[in-house]
This record gives sequence, C-alpha cells and structure tokens, in this order.
Amino acid sequence: MPERLERQPGILKGAMAGKTLFVRFFCLGPTNSVFSISGVQCTDSAYVCHSEDLLYRAGYEQFKQLGESGDFFRVLHSAGNTVGFKKLSLRMAIRKADREGWLAEHMLLVGIHGPNDRVTYLSGAFPSGCGKTSTAMLPGETIIGDDLAYLRPIDGVARAVNVESGIFGIVQDVNAKNDPVIHAILNQPGEVIFSNVLAKDGRPYWMGMGEEIPAEGTNYTGDWKAGDTDANGKELHPSHKNARY
Repeated sequence: MPERLERQPGILKGAMAGKTLFVRFFCLGPTNSVFSISGVQCTDSAYVCHSEDLLYRAGYEQFKQLGESGDFFRVLHSAGNTVGFKKLSLRMAIRKADREGWLAEHMLLVGIHGPNDRVTYLSGAFPSGCGKTSTAMLPGETIIGDDLAYLRPIDGVARAVNVESGIFGIVQDVNAKNDPVIHAILNQPGEVIFSNVLAKDGRPYWMGMGEEIPAEGTNYTGDWKAGDTDANGKELHPSHKNARY
C-alpha cells in the first residue's frame, strides 16, 4: 500500500466519533455502459451526500453487478472538506484512463446546431472559472456536459459522456445578461444548493448577480454586514469568490 494511504487512517482517526456514517453508491458516467465507473463513499456529512445525489447518477444497482471484480472507486470523506467525489474522482479516473487507453478530462461537451439539422459536437478543456459552464449552456444548443468528460475511441470514432448528471459551477458574475440560461435555471422552481453565498430572508445573493445585494445577512463568515473586515483588516465580501451552485 502506498505510504500516503497508510497515513490516512491515522489522520482521520477519531474524526467521525459519535457521528452517523453514510455509505453512498454512485456511478460516474452513464450506468450499464462502457463508460461506467462505480464509486462508493463513506462520509459523515449529510450535506455532501445530498449534494452528490444531485450531481451524480445513483449507482447501487450498477455496484451490485460488479460481482467479485472489486473494480470501483473508494472515497473516505469527513465533514469540513468539499464534495469529495468531485475532484478526487477525476484524478483517479485520469490515472485509470492512462492505463487503459482512454481520456478523463476537465472539459465541456456541447452540440452546436447548424444548417440542415447538422449538429457539430464541440469539446473544450479549460481551467476553473473560465466559462466552461456558460459555453456549454449556450441558448438553443445541446448541453452534454459542462465540466468533466470521459472520452473513448469506439469503432474508430471518438465518443464522450458527461461524468455527472447535474451541474456544479462558480456562481460569481452569473446574471441575466451574461448567463441567461444558467440564471433562469437558478431562479426557476426546483432544487439548487448554494454554498458560500450571502443569505438574507431565505434568498441567496452573490457578487455580480446583477441585483442589489443586502447590506447584511449570513455568509461563509457567519453574521455579516457591509464594511466587515477579517483579522488582517481585509474587507469581507458578501459572498466568496469561489461561491458555488
């Protein structure tokens, strides 16, 4: 066992004492597919479980089909960290893909509709905060994936799928003018989880949303009001620059 894995139980020792253990089964990529990767996560965070229920495909039935192969991703997670499956699964998939001859990439996938019913599929590998999700959700086009993708050569043709079934993006500067599709989704009836935004009277607010932001509320620092500063005298903004939805 690699040294870093041997150290992990010691680092986490006692972290979940007295807490409820949640065991969640997910599938990265579509189920029952050559792209399918089963994953199992043990965590003490109901928030993370619920977030990932929105973000990934349910994978228990897929997991039961593995038999004795044991080929699945294992994630041990404790409260205080981010959505564990998100970046960790990408890094594990990159390693797996490298050994099996396919690609796991941080990229968008979108179908652009052209003349005569033509659809041209576009992929783009970009860093965080560059506009992948906005590009993937261009009005009138077909969103396949906005962030992570698996690509395989199948019968001489490049095929790709969205690792996820939900969307997880940076919310700063998402507004009706610059991101009309995303903005509409965030404001229509349905379930959305916001993190690190400002909350006031049951509503989320974030920087660059195109609306007036309240002068006080609750955010990632606790009770917040305009003009608050941190221990170093730096201004505390109403929402974090890495606030998500």
